[in-house]
Amino acid sequence: MVARVKKDSENLRDILRSLDKKSGLAGEAMLRAETTEEQFNLIGAGRRNFLYNGAMEIWQRGTSFNNIGGGGVRAYSADRWTATRYASGENDIGRETATNLDGFEYCLRSARGGGDTTTTARFVQQVLEHRDSVKLAGKFVTFSFYARLGSGFNGNRLNSMIRYHTEAGKEERMYYNNFMTATGQAGGEENHRDVGTDWKRYSNTFFIPHNAQQVGVAINTEQNLIAAVSADFFEITGCQLEIGRNPTPFEHRSYNEELQLCKRYYHKLNGGTSGVDKDQYAPITFWMESAGAMKGIYEYPVEMRDIPAVTVAGSWSIDGGTSGNPTVTLLNNHQNTAGNKSVRFEFLGSFDARDGGILSYATNGSTYIEFDADI
Repeated sequence: MVARVKKDSENLRDILRSLDKKSGLAGEAMLRAETTEEQFNLIGAGRRNFLYNGAMEIWQRGTSFNNIGGGGVRAYSADRWTATRYASGENDIGRETATNLDGFEYCLRSARGGGDTTTTARFVQQVLEHRDSVKLAGKFVTFSFYARLGSGFNGNRLNSMIRYHTEAGKEERMYYNNFMTATGQAGGEENHRDVGTDWKRYSNTFFIPHNAQQVGVAINTEQNLIAAVSADFFEITGCQLEIGRNPTPFEHRSYNEELQLCKRYYHKLNGGTSGVDKDQYAPITFWMESAGAMKGIYEYPVEMRDIPAVTVAGSWSIDGGTSGNPTVTLLNNHQNTAGNKSVRFEFLGSFDARDGGILSYATNGSTYIEFDADI
């Protein structure tokens, strides 16, 4: 017995035409991806940006800094961003409005005054701590950012750098476009010659080896600049460091989330009764130890990267104390190896055995407590 199978006819030309369908650049990249991880990165799933404060929104230390970072000294401005300059103090960093750039409110401006004749380069950098850096090991990464120049910019072009070192156990800041002392340093530099007065996005791709211990990025002007004129500045924002060979759209985090991430490295209790980030009282609880001495605990809003350096400035008093709001002195030498979660202060003043109350900023503006665990 012979069985016959009947199949509907098909148009071979239509089949061949469907095989020739264009998939586009994104589709081609997905087809070429060799692993699911690579596909995951291509579609931008999950968190991408390894830099902090890339949109230049958080400025806990202030929003204007004159002549900082001369000779390569450590000089933070916008949170997590340092600025340095070779052999010159003429390096002004400030927060500016990112005019005509959709999606961004602020940018960082690096400028020099019109009378500056020093011909050395200016740098803006961010370094990652070790625990973030190791996630980039063995991968291609891309550093992207938006930039524009002032009409009097005399640097001709901007350069960007992705850099790493391989010395285990070392976390340090960048000294210009190098790490300070770490061994096994290398990096990839891009020269962006087409930077103009309008905003444009730029990128730099580099491979981070398996044994990398710390990674950082830098943006800098050229060396051998001619004498400065007015409007000699560059501005940057939308800075992103991500895994992959191509830049993806900038990852915006909420303002509150970005602020809490930055407070892991630095935060400040500002005195005063008005203005941005100012309050009349410090959130420090305390108890009576003996006449003339109290102890108090301040718990950090987030666990800090390391035991912070604590700076106390200005005048303080106990508001509501039974001794008539006495002025007090805060001592900040009570930290130990677990001191990245809280700090114990000692209060010295004219108390009686029943004193208590709220720690109050006694003066406006120059009264603050600073907690610095940045690299």
